[in-house]
Amino acid sequence: MNLKIRRTDLTSKDDAETLIELLYAFSLEMADEDHPAAMPEETLVENIQKTGNSHVYFLEIDENIIGIAVCFAGFSTFKNRALLNIHDFFIRQEFRKKGYGTRFLQLIEKEAKGDGFCRITLEVYASNTKALNVYSSCGFTGHTGDRMMYFMSREL
Repeated sequence: MNLKIRRTDLTSKDDAETLIELLYAFSLEMADEDHPAAMPEETLVENIQKTGNSHVYFLEIDENIIGIAVCFAGFSTFKNRALLNIHDFFIRQEFRKKGYGTRFLQLIEKEAKGDGFCRITLEVYASNTKALNVYSSCGFTGHTGDRMMYFMSREL
């Protein structure tokens, strides 16, 4: 089994289609009565590219894409260095509970360190205890902002 992280090429039709497919699957799982599932808009990939600060990663096992992390660079004025925010993090259902989420976060951390980021940040629904456990086990700490969301970070 060959597990690896790969930065997406959003100019590639295959990568763009996979990004949309994975984000839709993520949307289906996160949907509730206040936030219905929705197919990402056709302009999403183009708009992500326009930000100029995106870092979108796929997690692959033997050439099969099993996860995605959509990240954006930010900046820490206190550290005077760039930081990386994980905006979306998703592992396909059939690959969960096998340590892949933890390994994916470790690989993202390695990439972030190599790119000179000082910290990784993320937000997670307080009700998403499985994700909270994975993030905590990887060294992320944080607090609830409004009882619905945890704001977490990991210094690099």
